[in-house]
Amino acid sequence: MKKAIVTGSNSEIGFAICEFLISYDYYVIACFHNNHDRIEKLKSDNITMRKVDLTKESEIEALKKENADLIVNVAAYYFDDYLQEVKKNDFMRTLEVNVVAPLLLAKTIKKGKIISISSTDAIDTYNELNITYAASK
Repeated sequence: MKKAIVTGSNSEIGFAICEFLISYDYYVIACFHNNHDRIEKLKSDNITMRKVDLTKESEIEALKKENADLIVNVAAYYFDDYLQEVKKNDFMRTLEVNVVAPLLLAKTIKKGKIISISSTDAIDTYNELNITYAASK
């Protein structure tokens, strides 16, 4: 059985991807940050939920032992703020989750496939409140 790691598994997109992969006989490690109420609804022997803080390299590194065939990176950090009001700490967290974590996740897979997903907010630059998210994606 193939094994997949899905970050952001509790989001609508992440949940749908987990559901899809399970239907294709993948064993899924469903990574979430805080909440896992949505992903708990997937009743399957082919899923394990794992709390992972994508700003902590050690927690990402721990996923290496899973020997995944596929990583689907759905997780993202997003906050609304006008450019003039953005604080460096918030932007750095955005970069850690949206840019650095996918790189570190890629290093956890020996061979296989990596898919990174973004919402359309990454290209909808007309919204001045999502400038940090768009810059990170």
